[in-house]
Amino acid sequence: MIKKKWIAVAKYPIALLILYFVLRQADWHAIVGYAQNIPLVILLLVFALFTVAQCLSAARMNLYYRKVGKPLHWWYNVQLYYVGLVYNILLPGGIGGDAYKIYLLKRQKDYPVGEGVRIQLATRGNGLLVLLLSAYAMLPFIDLPLSRPQVLLLVVGLVVVTVAGYVVASRLLLKDIARIEWSALPYSVGVQGLNVLCMTLLWANLTQDGYLAEYILLFQLAAIAGMIPITIGGLGIRELTFFYGAQWISHISGNSVDGELGVVISLLMFAITVMSAVIGLRWLHSIGKMNPCGPD
Repeated sequence: MIKKKWIAVAKYPIALLILYFVLRQADWHAIVGYAQNIPLVILLLVFALFTVAQCLSAARMNLYYRKVGKPLHWWYNVQLYYVGLVYNILLPGGIGGDAYKIYLLKRQKDYPVGEGVRIQLATRGNGLLVLLLSAYAMLPFIDLPLSRPQVLLLVVGLVVVTVAGYVVASRLLLKDIARIEWSALPYSVGVQGLNVLCMTLLWANLTQDGYLAEYILLFQLAAIAGMIPITIGGLGIRELTFFYGAQWISHISGNSVDGELGVVISLLMFAITVMSAVIGLRWLHSIGKMNPCGPD
């Protein structure tokens, strides 16, 4: 347990070191200039949309529990989801948000740990599938050194391989929970759609240069990279992906995709995520006293 706690604590300096490295390579004055130009009303609108996305994520989790015959009360479910965000982002403990949900439901209602693990894996996998497919969907709108038929063939090939891999992995790892995956897909589409809308609002108020498809692609790739559990909430990894991904796309397309703009968008989204996680502090100590099935 002590070793796990120290590993978790180490994520903070790792995130800051990676972020420091990115900011050293980037144009700091450009980053500050972008950040100063974002209207407060846009940040509030993005926060509101992001909150709706979090509620959809919570509803997706409850869908899995409901389908296996262990439904959670909707308000308890929302609070549990937000407390999970607190553990994922704000608390340097040895337990993550997903693990805390599994532990608490086991303690309160004796929900099986194995089933809880599969449900959390299923929600992550479902979201990852939509992230990948939405990233592929941007490729035809980017200037790649390929003919249009080649790009379309590439996209079709990636979609087929990804969906096939997802189906096989679901059957092998999730067992009976795999049958719920397609029911959860609309929730994941809604979550990712709202996240992309948040990013697009930030982008539209920060630049007039265009290249929206490139930034959406980088945003999705940064979200996938942020799932690597070596920093807190993906901080640093996302900005690194955005910054160097922009250089890579600029190189292969001949367009000037601004890496500094990507870093600003990523940092603003992380700040909004932290603000959202702060909501969960309200229920951090009371969630353990609640009935997962609602008032008795």
